[in-house]
Amino acid sequence: MRNSSLGQFILVSSKGNTQAEGWRFRLSFAVCLWALVLYGCSRAPTESNVKADLEHYLDQARAWVAAEEQANAAIMKARADQFVHEDIVVGTLRPAINIVQKHIQTLEQYEPRTPSLTSLHQQYVKAWRTYPPAMTAVVDAMEKKDYVRLATAKDELMAAQNAVGMALNGLAGLMEETGLRQKPTPAEAEGTEETKDGIQKGPAAEPQAEAPAYDPPEP
Repeated sequence: MRNSSLGQFILVSSKGNTQAEGWRFRLSFAVCLWALVLYGCSRAPTESNVKADLEHYLDQARAWVAAEEQANAAIMKARADQFVHEDIVVGTLRPAINIVQKHIQTLEQYEPRTPSLTSLHQQYVKAWRTYPPAMTAVVDAMEKKDYVRLATAKDELMAAQNAVGMALNGLAGLMEETGLRQKPTPAEAEGTEETKDGIQKGPAAEPQAEAPAYDPPEP
């Protein structure tokens, strides 16, 4: 009778060996089998808990909305002014820097339970950490009337907004994978500033028109 499995083939082929060798093979096979079973048992709950972890995360995120809206409103006000008037830009961004710093501390205290959400949250926190230095650079450049530095600082601020937008896109993707959000149609993908789930893409999610060049007054 032919061997019906690789295991039987190995055992039959090794009849000339000692009985101890046969037992060593069986023991090794059993150890490998149990390792696979334990790996599967430990992995399955982690994957199945992603949805619950994400639901808890979205509930928690509602407490973060106010600070993020204040920061975004300040940036949009400075952009609407085209970074021209020092009193408007500095007066708006300076207090917003403190709001963002406190918001970052709040984000850092939250610890998701699953690896996939942990990775996205870390990306989100990292993106928000780029806001204070960019906003501070804009304020300093305005106060010193350093318009070369101001141009660079504006780019840094836009990069920070784009980084947050990318992190939110990753979160939206995880919501689609877990069934908490329907995949948008092509028309919807072109996008509004806010999704059906109330997750704001922020001012950086949409490309912003470049402000007209500003010529500083002659001394």
